[in-house]
Amino acid sequence: MTEEFPDWSISAVAREIGLSVDVLRKWESRYGFPAPHRDANDERVYPASQVDRLRQIKRLMDSGLRPARLIKEDEAGLALLQLRQRQAPEAAVNLDATLMRVRSQDPYTLYEYFQGKLLRQGLSAFIGQTVIPLTVAMGEVWMQGDLPVHEEHLYTQALGSVLRSAIVSVGGSTAKGRPRVLLTTLPEERHELGLLTVAAILALDGAQCLLLGCETPMQDIAAAASTHAADIVGLSFSSRYPMRPIAATLERLSVQLGSKTEIWVGGAGAARLNATPNGVRVLLTAHAALDALARWRGVHTGSGVQPD
Repeated sequence: MTEEFPDWSISAVAREIGLSVDVLRKWESRYGFPAPHRDANDERVYPASQVDRLRQIKRLMDSGLRPARLIKEDEAGLALLQLRQRQAPEAAVNLDATLMRVRSQDPYTLYEYFQGKLLRQGLSAFIGQTVIPLTVAMGEVWMQGDLPVHEEHLYTQALGSVLRSAIVSVGGSTAKGRPRVLLTTLPEERHELGLLTVAAILALDGAQCLLLGCETPMQDIAAAASTHAADIVGLSFSSRYPMRPIAATLERLSVQLGSKTEIWVGGAGAARLNATPNGVRVLLTAHAALDALARWRGVHTGSGVQPD
């Protein structure tokens, strides 16, 4: 459904979606969404795009998620939540199989498990159906205190090795792709899976990704971005990253990079940022990077032809 379709009245939306008129008005007041226009009679009318989003939100509410969380999600975030709901049984199986191999006497079988998944699913499906939901599930196990540090390290090293190999394989055919994206983390952030996941997603769509690994000092990030003519610097923040100095750090980095280089930040920690400097884009999901990539190309390549 697109904006070419007629606007909907509030009563029509309520009937279509299965939400009361009072709820729609309460959400508008409390969350700023939906955001209806006013017709000639000063009555609320809703664009078709908002009705589509409300329909997604209602489906996810019916599966037990809270509206306060859902309304904050963009289109990509809602789509990812729907994917997770459909794949919940498979994610549980993946989690059990992963933990069994992590805790075995031969942890190399974990690498073989991930490699087999990648070969069967292909890289795109492997990311969407295995890497993202499994990493979320493993994070929940860690939060519950059921994942020792050494087991977490085995998991991240095995999955990271598989992703690195896949990125190299994909990237070999896109060496001149644009944009050029430099990916790293700041000091004190040691978690790399988010970077690898985004690198794989972007490489599949033809971007050129340069991975610097973790804990790169800010001055070295700026130097590398200049040396490699990076169009974008991508930073990942896990939920465990200390967020106190991050806004000021991003502002200083933005000044060092200059207006020609965007900064994209993602990960569970990035969602806790209250404000970001100009030139910094927050990506709440890994797949939101694809939307940001399309916007960048729309601005910088015009016709869609990627420059060398």
